[in-house]
Amino acid sequence: MLIDTDFHQVNTNFNTFINTYSTDSENKWDGAKISDITKHPCLDMKPRRLTRNAMLNLTRITSKNHKRLFEIADVIEKTEDFSMSIRSDQVIFLVEGQDIRALEGNVALRNSEKRWQVEVRKTKKGYRLQKNDIVVGLVRPERRNIGLYLDEKENVFGSPDGVAIIRQLNESYPIEWIFHALRTEESRLQFWTESGGTSYGKLTIDQIKNVHIAIPSVEEIARTVKNVRMWTDAQQQAKSKFEKIWNEEDKRAILNSPIIGLESCEIFTDSDDEDGIIYP
Repeated sequence: MLIDTDFHQVNTNFNTFINTYSTDSENKWDGAKISDITKHPCLDMKPRRLTRNAMLNLTRITSKNHKRLFEIADVIEKTEDFSMSIRSDQVIFLVEGQDIRALEGNVALRNSEKRWQVEVRKTKKGYRLQKNDIVVGLVRPERRNIGLYLDEKENVFGSPDGVAIIRQLNESYPIEWIFHALRTEESRLQFWTESGGTSYGKLTIDQIKNVHIAIPSVEEIARTVKNVRMWTDAQQQAKSKFEKIWNEEDKRAILNSPIIGLESCEIFTDSDDEDGIIYP
């Protein structure tokens, strides 16, 4: 005796599919084809890339005026070695994926760290950020982890294993419009379906560089830029008000480390303190 399964339903669905898209049928298949695998540079067979919605999304973009991201923006690939320009005891800010506010679309800097602390904790190299850089989180791209960096602090770097940095290339494609385009559903689907990994997808620089972006009219680009600039002005005004309300210690982010507990203490070298630690 066979255990009852979904076999009969699967068989029915398959027969319906064959009848609907048979040679004599007027219906045309608009989903994935064998060529979508064989023409891919990695012979990619990831199911999420080959879903009907993903294929239709790409077809809609490529059927009209479009460009790949590297043609209209600068995807930064050169990192900077901290030790070449920053003293060991100087402070820097390291931007990681968790610093991107996916819903709000901005980047929130955490506490600064001394250079040696960053090197011990995370990395010795990073992308030096400039105001209005776009920061793309590499992990879990389906969450729309894309933020616009609006600060002007010195020695701010993006972590190479956690984020990618996109910068304006020319005036024809303002960074505000590119930021808007990368946060659309058209781009989100491409990032998600192209990213590698099983449970957690992770983007590569090449995948980001090759995302397809539909190019609208000059008038539409201008309208988008105007709206995004109004949004960035509002963001900066809100941040300015926030900075004036609390002292620095009241704005410090608290992380719960599985190793040492709440990470809110600071290391210093005051001779008046025996162990050199300020406890929370």
